[in-house]
Amino acid sequence: DGASTLRFAQRAESAHGVDYVDRHVTTARRDAEARGVTNVTFAVGAVTLSYLLFAVLLKTPLVPGVLGF
Repeated sequence: DGASTLRFAQRAESAHGVDYVDRHVTTARRDAEARGVTNVTFAVGAVTLSYLLFAVLLKTPLVPGVLGF
Protein backbone atom coordinates (compact mmCIF):
# COMPACT_ATOMS: atom_id res chain seq x y z
CA ASP A 1 0.00 0.00 0.00
CA GLY A 2 3.04 2.29 -0.06
CA ALA A 3 2.93 3.31 3.60
CA SER A 4 6.63 2.66 4.17
CA THR A 5 7.66 4.45 0.99
CA LEU A 6 5.52 7.47 1.89
CA ARG A 7 7.19 7.63 5.32
CA PHE A 8 10.63 7.47 3.69
CA ALA A 9 9.63 10.23 1.27
CA GLN A 10 9.07 12.59 4.20
CA ARG A 11 12.76 12.35 5.09
CA ALA A 12 14.38 11.86 1.70
CA GLU A 13 14.91 13.82 -1.49
CA SER A 14 12.94 11.12 -3.32
CA ALA A 15 11.55 7.65 -2.72
CA HIS A 16 10.65 4.80 -5.05
CA GLY A 17 8.23 2.01 -4.20
CA VAL A 18 7.82 -1.27 -6.05
CA ASP A 19 5.17 -3.93 -5.52
CA TYR A 20 4.16 -6.92 -7.61
CA VAL A 21 0.46 -6.36 -6.77
CA ASP A 22 -1.10 -3.77 -9.09
CA ARG A 23 -3.80 -2.69 -6.64
CA HIS A 24 -1.17 -1.91 -3.98
CA VAL A 25 0.60 0.41 -6.40
CA THR A 26 -2.70 2.05 -7.32
CA THR A 27 -3.49 2.60 -3.63
CA ALA A 28 -0.01 3.99 -2.95
CA ARG A 29 -0.26 6.46 -5.83
CA ARG A 30 -3.69 7.57 -4.67
CA ASP A 31 -2.46 8.03 -1.07
CA ALA A 32 0.58 10.03 -2.22
CA GLU A 33 -1.64 12.33 -4.26
CA ALA A 34 -4.12 12.77 -1.39
CA ARG A 35 -1.26 13.67 0.97
CA GLY A 36 0.37 16.01 -1.53
CA VAL A 37 3.57 13.95 -1.62
CA THR A 38 5.31 14.71 -4.91
CA ASN A 39 8.78 13.24 -4.41
CA VAL A 40 7.69 9.60 -4.64
CA THR A 41 7.10 7.14 -7.48
CA PHE A 42 5.53 3.70 -7.50
CA ALA A 43 5.83 0.87 -10.01
CA VAL A 44 4.47 -2.62 -10.48
CA GLY A 45 7.13 -5.29 -10.65
CA ALA A 46 9.73 -7.32 -8.81
CA VAL A 47 13.13 -6.04 -7.82
CA THR A 48 16.15 -8.29 -7.60
CA LEU A 49 18.58 -7.81 -4.74
CA SER A 50 21.45 -7.19 -7.12
CA TYR A 51 19.56 -4.39 -8.83
CA LEU A 52 18.71 -2.78 -5.51
CA LEU A 53 22.35 -2.87 -4.44
CA PHE A 54 23.43 -1.46 -7.79
CA ALA A 55 20.95 1.42 -7.55
CA VAL A 56 21.88 2.22 -3.96
CA LEU A 57 25.63 2.07 -4.49
CA LEU A 58 25.52 4.27 -7.57
CA LYS A 59 22.82 6.53 -6.12
CA THR A 60 20.68 6.08 -9.19
CA PRO A 61 16.90 5.91 -9.33
CA LEU A 62 15.17 2.61 -9.99
CA VAL A 63 14.18 2.44 -13.64
CA PRO A 64 11.09 0.52 -14.80
CA GLY A 65 11.93 -2.27 -17.21
CA VAL A 66 15.42 -2.95 -15.86
CA LEU A 67 16.32 -6.37 -14.44
CA GLY A 68 12.81 -7.74 -14.30
CA PHE A 69 11.23 -4.67 -12.77
